[in-house]
Amino acid sequence: MATRSARRGRTAILACVACALGVVLASCDAPASETGHDAGPLHDAGPLPDGISLELRQGRENYADRVVSLRVTNDGSAPATVVDVTLVSDGAGPAGMTRPGSAPVARPGRYRDVALALGGPVCAEGDGAVGEEPGVEEDGGGGDDSSIGADSADSADSADSADSAGDEDSAGDEDSAGGAGSAVGEAVGEDRGDSSATAGPARATLTIEVDGATSTVAGPVADPRGHLARIRGEDCAAAAVAEGATLEVRPALVRASDQAGDSAAVLLTAIAVPAGPQVAVDLIDGTTLLAPAGPGRTADGTAWSPDVTAGATPAEIALGITPNRCDPHVVAEDKRGTFLPVHASVDGVAQHVFYVPMPDELRAAVYTFVAEACGWD
Repeated sequence: MATRSARRGRTAILACVACALGVVLASCDAPASETGHDAGPLHDAGPLPDGISLELRQGRENYADRVVSLRVTNDGSAPATVVDVTLVSDGAGPAGMTRPGSAPVARPGRYRDVALALGGPVCAEGDGAVGEEPGVEEDGGGGDDSSIGADSADSADSADSADSAGDEDSAGDEDSAGGAGSAVGEAVGEDRGDSSATAGPARATLTIEVDGATSTVAGPVADPRGHLARIRGEDCAAAAVAEGATLEVRPALVRASDQAGDSAAVLLTAIAVPAGPQVAVDLIDGTTLLAPAGPGRTADGTAWSPDVTAGATPAEIALGITPNRCDPHVVAEDKRGTFLPVHASVDGVAQHVFYVPMPDELRAAVYTFVAEACGWD
């Protein structure tokens, strides 16, 4: 028991532990110290130029890759070119630009989004546990940014969506915020439960060029939607669970025996890690794509309630599914519909919701099932 307490109590980077759970973390192959960025702002960094402000953004399509966006808003009188960025926060290793050298320009009165890859999670004991503070605000459409406008006209990179970091309430790709029109919110199975894990103030160090002069500056990063707190809660809950259990989604979709086409099941397995803490899977939320069906769903029909404790013998949890919606956009614009939102307890302590992804093979089968069940041609 003493060994287990020491293991769980230390402050550590737990990215690779969480990978054992099957949660997709971008930094699993390298600890935060190998990101190529310093652990904090440079000592000789000056203040942000007049009119420059920083805000953290994240679209759901980037949750799994742990890519965030630094919105650089320029209310000054001269264009500002972002040469390099390092973001530092308490919950993850330093974050650096996903495309170094792209040099986005924020023109006066406009903004640019710069995609940043977070370093590995940094978790202390209890960081994944559900707290008593209110959950963070969920991203929505519109917002105060609609009056600012995006600066994307002169960037060839703006059409490249491979590293897109635009928030849900903008259409931006990396280095471009796009328009400020609203996107369809993912109301079911997203950001449910408490996401109030403690995350200290974020700070960014930028190499920036204004009026032909290049300088290193640093300043605070606003996070009004609480993205860093949510990310830390998810990361640390996943890591805490991974110390006691391995959760995996089977690659095959189980179809109903009557072949009616309107019901099927996804199989989640849980097996205990030897000498690890006790892990119980308490609740699994439905998603924008899939609604719970059949036995095991909650009274309100929005979640499954397996109440399964991981043991030495793999426990198989059958999650009956039916389409949550039947408009074609639910598949065409799916971002998180095939990530299972899991609520678990570790040694009796409730953890933040975290997400277990479906394998690619199963994801394709689920999309086909939704199309068939909805009667699409």
